[in-house]
Amino acid sequence: MRLDFQPDNPDLPALLDRLHCVVFSLDAQDRFVGWSAGASRITGFARETVRGQPHGLLDSEDQRGLAAQVRRLRDPKHPDFVNGLVTLRHEQGHDLTLIGDLRRVELDEGTGVIGVLTVLEPHLLEQRLARVVPAKQTRQVFQEMVGESEPMRTVFEELEQAAGVDVTVLVRGETGTGKELAARAIHALSRRSGKPLVCVNCSAIPDPLLESELFGHVRGAFTGATRDKAGVFEEADGGVLFLDEIG
Repeated sequence: MRLDFQPDNPDLPALLDRLHCVVFSLDAQDRFVGWSAGASRITGFARETVRGQPHGLLDSEDQRGLAAQVRRLRDPKHPDFVNGLVTLRHEQGHDLTLIGDLRRVELDEGTGVIGVLTVLEPHLLEQRLARVVPAKQTRQVFQEMVGESEPMRTVFEELEQAAGVDVTVLVRGETGTGKELAARAIHALSRRSGKPLVCVNCSAIPDPLLESELFGHVRGAFTGATRDKAGVFEEADGGVLFLDEIG
């Protein structure tokens, strides 16, 4: 795979240059290889200035700075992408908060990184930053989850990532390993924290009643159904539904 954005198709580099995005690539030594014209327009750094330089040239001290995000990607236990806010340093010295994706790619000479970042409109940036959970609150959320090892720190990072997007999350582990604690952490850190968290132990529900428990029933639907009952999906509307022991 080529990182210099010069593929066999001659139209692709021109297309990338017309995009109002920061499109870049880093080699295995974290040096800039590809740098789009849009990246120059947004950051103020010319392509000739950036190419061959370490990513520290555009790094910020912000916790979402480029170097911090790339370090996460370099961890083989981390997913091969980072999605969300990334802070770069403008050529004039101030920080730029962008949004997009960084992805880890395997090369003959090691592992590279490709990034596509775009500018957020000010009102959207304010909304996004308002959803970022303060570090103190994050520590409080994870207090019930014991562990300071590198694998546990990776788990905490992945839970924070999952909480930042609306997505179905599969939590795997043996009984008693803390899957419900993980679900509670995702709920507490997400924008759904003000809505219900409904936890259901599926193994404790008899098979004939499973559909009724999940989706609800009306009075008279079966023997003993004396009133309408909402299912857990309805109870968790707007919040988080944790289905435990689904296996």
